[in-house]
Order: sequence, then C-alpha cells, then structure tokens
Amino acid sequence: MTAQTGPNAVQRFARNSLVPIATQLVNKTVDLGFAFAMLRILGPGGSGSYDVAVLIWTYAKTFTDFGLQQLTIRDVAQRPNLAGEYLGLTTILRLLLWLVTFPIAGGIAFGYWHWFNLSAAGALAMILLILSIVPDSYSDAANSICIAYERMESPAVLTVVKNVLKVAIALPLLLAGWGVIGLAATALIVNLLTAGCFVWLVRRLGVRAVWQRPGPEAHGLLVESWPLLINNLLVGLFFRVDTLVLQPARGSVEVGIYNMPYKFLNLLLLIPQYGTLALFPHLSRLAASHAEALARTYALAVKLLLALALPICVAT
Repeated sequence: MTAQTGPNAVQRFARNSLVPIATQLVNKTVDLGFAFAMLRILGPGGSGSYDVAVLIWTYAKTFTDFGLQQLTIRDVAQRPNLAGEYLGLTTILRLLLWLVTFPIAGGIAFGYWHWFNLSAAGALAMILLILSIVPDSYSDAANSICIAYERMESPAVLTVVKNVLKVAIALPLLLAGWGVIGLAATALIVNLLTAGCFVWLVRRLGVRAVWQRPGPEAHGLLVESWPLLINNLLVGLFFRVDTLVLQPARGSVEVGIYNMPYKFLNLLLLIPQYGTLALFPHLSRLAASHAEALARTYALAVKLLLALALPICVAT
C-alpha cells in the first residue's frame, strides 16, 4: 500500500486534520481536568516540581527526535519504499541520541535538587520521564511513518487510549500518596504499552522495520535534520525557558501556579499544529514534482489558518 491510494488530497487533508484535532481536544480537555485534580492533590509545590521535570523531559525528547520526524515524513511521503529502513534507522538514532542525553539530564536533575530547590521526588520523576523516552523512540518513528502514509486517524485514536490509560493509572497512584513519582512511573508504563500498539499499527500498513548498524545513511539523516531540531527548539520550547528561571528564583509553588494557564493555551495550539502536519506529506510530494502547485497550496493553507486564528484571538 502506498501513500497515494485512497481519497483525493482534500479529503485526506480533512480526515487527517479533523480527526487528530478532535481527538486532541478530547485529550486536552481530559488533561485540563486531570491537571486540576493533580493540583488539588499535590498542591502548587508538587505540581510545580512535576512541571519542571516535564519541561526537562520535553527538551530531552526534542533533542532525541533531532528533527527526524519531519525528515521521515518528507522522504517517506515521496518514496514509500523507504518506510521500513527509516522506521528502523530513526529508532536507532533516537536511542543513540538518548544515550547522550541521559547523563546530561541526570546532571540537571541533581543540580536542580541540590542548588535550585527542586524536591528529591521531582528530581527522581525527571529521571523516570527521561527513561520513558526509550520506548517512545519507536512510537515516534512509527508515528512518522503513519503520517507519511497519511493515515493519521489511527495514531490519533491511540492518543485517546493512551490518555485514558494515563489517568486510570496515575489517579489511583496520586490518591495512594505516590505523588510526582507516581505520575512519572505512569508515563513510563503507558509509553511501553503504546510502543506495542504502534508495532501493530505499522504492520497493518505493511511496514516492517529494517534493523541495521548506522552508517553513512545515518550520518546523512543527522546532517539534514539538525536545522529542523533548531527550528523545533525555537518554535516549541524557547518561550518556556522562563520556567527554568522561575524555579531557582521563586520555587516550585510559583512554578505550579504560573504553568496552569498553559493548559488552556495548549488547547488553541492544536489547530495550526495538526493542520500543518496533515498537509505536510502532500506538500512534500508537490515540492518534488509540482512547484507551482506547492506555492498555491501553501498560500491557501496560510489564508485558512489566518481565517481561523483571527476570530479565535478576538474571542479569547
């Protein structure tokens, strides 16, 4: 099966954007309710400690991804026969990058605990979250293949299942007094289960991972993807550096209070995030063969996003 079969481009875009946005709205609504419950149980201090751990995890995960998701989507959308090779190779590269990241993250956890008022539980939660990146490395690689094949609805539904599992496991652990360590342990367990589900999903697409020792191809991927890494850090994480400054300056309580409004902001960011992601494989194929059509499609997509953004900003 190739990415070219099935509905036309407009139908694929509608399906691949509306389904993920709808499922993510469900997820974010659940997350918002869970965040209030977590704040109630942990208090601002415990919530703030976990927010710091999650932010370090986000930086680490962005680094281990290294822009490989966008690169995989671009290349596999143009040449679906690369799917198995990219699935195996990008998973291995993510794991190798994780090996570089882990000791650095461990040093950060120790430093924030020893000098910057982070609780010991928060530091341990940070380590557990970094460990959860290991099974997520395969999930991220498999998800990129699904997006390149323009089959985003199944991974989108899987995120709802993942979120329900998270709440079902984490809430009893919180009530039992496990605190932020229970939350981080939940992430590790759920990521292991999700990786197994992604094995099943990519096999339904007829894709089998090709496992091989990284060679010149791996070096080429990293050379091409590092500008995408810089872009992801600047767009997605640069504005969150304030949390890392607030923790040593004012402590976990104020971090917990400060980060609560971000739960609402993340709801609004779903529209451009998943709209552009759904369109990306189609744009990638146009870039390879129809430059004029690429420019027209890009301009239309920008106009549609602006038409959505302006009333949302005014209403908010």
